[in-house]
Order: sequence, then structure tokens, then C-alpha cells
Amino acid sequence: MSGHPISRPQGAALFERLAVLHRPDCTAPMQPPPAESLPDEGEIARALASDAAGRYGIAARAVFNDLRRLVGQLAGLLILARLTSRPDHAGLPEVKACREREAEIAAQLAALVAPGPLGPHRDRLAESAGLCRAILDGLVAWRADAPGGDATFDALNAQIRRAYAVLETCAETRAGLQMIDFSHACCACGGH
Repeated sequence: MSGHPISRPQGAALFERLAVLHRPDCTAPMQPPPAESLPDEGEIARALASDAAGRYGIAARAVFNDLRRLVGQLAGLLILARLTSRPDHAGLPEVKACREREAEIAAQLAALVAPGPLGPHRDRLAESAGLCRAILDGLVAWRADAPGGDATFDALNAQIRRAYAVLETCAETRAGLQMIDFSHACCACGGH
């Protein structure tokens, strides 16, 4: 995703607009998320043929969902950083939110015990989380006007693609691990 950034004044305006997902008068962010209708532990255990696998599926779902959201947030921040080339992107509240989510994921992964055959699944979740951590560190340090800025950004872009691809290999519909989730989609902003 290399190329010429948008001019500073236009980029600043775009940055401010894109950093806010919802319109100021939108109430969607204030609403609680809709109740999820995902399979319970018993259904997952039957589907995966063991209680241990069922417990793992439930615990892995939280990690998977948080990782999915983190990958999406990081992809959005990369787009913002590239389009605007603002040097202060590291101070955005969204970056802090990503740090907090990444820390929660790390804690969840530390507690996640995978039954033998599911060890590689947990390893892939950990790989995606590690890539997200590296992207976040790289994004905070990235400066568009620094020597090698384009190459550094291209590397971050490659890492986010890898993080998504690795996470995609962890999808398992029987355990409710799905890449597409419209439960937080903004459809209350006037239907635009």
C-alpha cells in the first residue's frame, strides 16, 4: 500500500472524519451488542467429539473474536496512517484501545489450554496475536517521512495480511469461530 499521501490539510480532515466511525449523533455505539446465538459448550463438545475440545472451543472463541476485531482495528489504523501521514497517529485513543485489546488477548492465550490435537490451532491463534503485537509496535514507530518509510509501511501491510490469513485458518463454524460478524455493523446511521 505504498503511494503518495494526501496533502496535509486534506489528509487531516480525512483523518478526523475516518477516525470517527459513527456520526456524532449516531446512537449505535451506545447500544449493547446484540446477544450472540452461538452454540453452547455441550453442542461444541458433541460437534468436536470430546468435553475437552468443547471447553477449548468455548475459550478459544473469546480469543478468536478479540483477534478478529483487533485485526480489523489495526487494518483501519494502517489505512488512516497511510492516507493522512500524520505523525501523531500513535496518540490516537484507538491505538490505546488496540493495546488494551492486545493485552487482553495475550492474557487469554496464556490461560488457553488446548487438548493435544488442538495444539496447532492454539499455536495459530498465538501467531496471529504475535503479528498483531508487532504491527501495533511498528505502527506506533512508523513515520511517513522517515527514510525507508514506504518500505516499513509495506512490511506492516504484509504483516496485517498474514495476521488475517493465519486467523482465517482458525475459523471453525462448529465452535462459532467465524471470520464475518455483522453483529457490530453500523446500520443505524440513517441507512447511508
